[in-house]
Amino acid sequence: MGRASHRRTDRERLQWIEGQPLYQRNYRRYRSPAGWPRWDRLLQLAAAVAEPSCLQTAAASGDYAGVTASQVMAYALRTEAPARWLAPTLVAELTATTPPPVTTELLEQFPAVHLLLPAGALVGDEGSSLVLLTVASDQAIWSGASGLSVAALAGTARSPFYAVRIGADGAHASTLPVAVPPGDERDEVLDTMERIRRVALGALAVMAFQPELVSGSSHRPQPAAFGASRSRQAPLPPTWIGRDLQPLRPDAPHQVACGTAVRTHWRRGHWHTVRHGPGHSCRRLQWFRPVLVGSSSTAPPAAGPHRRGFG
Repeated sequence: MGRASHRRTDRERLQWIEGQPLYQRNYRRYRSPAGWPRWDRLLQLAAAVAEPSCLQTAAASGDYAGVTASQVMAYALRTEAPARWLAPTLVAELTATTPPPVTTELLEQFPAVHLLLPAGALVGDEGSSLVLLTVASDQAIWSGASGLSVAALAGTARSPFYAVRIGADGAHASTLPVAVPPGDERDEVLDTMERIRRVALGALAVMAFQPELVSGSSHRPQPAAFGASRSRQAPLPPTWIGRDLQPLRPDAPHQVACGTAVRTHWRRGHWHTVRHGPGHSCRRLQWFRPVLVGSSSTAPPAAGPHRRGFG
């Protein structure tokens, strides 16, 4: 998989999308928090990717990333997949964590789920901020397949979108065609795909094994206005993952030999199987979070594109 070919979605097409069933069934379901991309705006872009014409164009041009992204979005919108909002610190920590394998518990979370990211938390290779990761079970979309597929969208119609297929072992599904450019740009696209994989798998694992990090909004949904149709439900407030998460820091400041402070960086986190229960007879995955080293600032380093992989 990889970065889909550029297909401009102009204003007239977005207005046409607003009248289509996939958009109409989903765009009023949630109310975005202040400062986040609007849910209805993201649904416009998602519905445009899910349109049969987008799928047909991608298939005709051999754009496998576009085909996968279109199928994932169409399935998620048809089934009215739930949405979860990821806090900025959580996104930064997940990109610095080696993700877990695809387990039964992960596949049983949801057949599909929308993961919403704050602007700037996950930046693609072309500088666009990826704000919507839609994850779907391959078994649900393609009978007999195992693993997960992810469609990643930026918040603008002119930005590229991505598709990542994840095998049952949690790695990229390398048997499938990979749509990435040659040369140096290839490394940047692969880097973006790796960060998408880490955030998607990590978020599913947090929901499955660290449920204490999942919380609802403190604001109740507003009732429909007087005289409005009873069939129109008030938008749901966001469900958060990692809303109150704070970066972990070492007990003692790290210094190099000459006494200058170490550059701010993440010490990698990982998922590990631990024993629990009576006689330690049960097993479950536990997240050993990354540690932010080097700076007294609480702001984690940006999760933008880079060439040297992950520390």
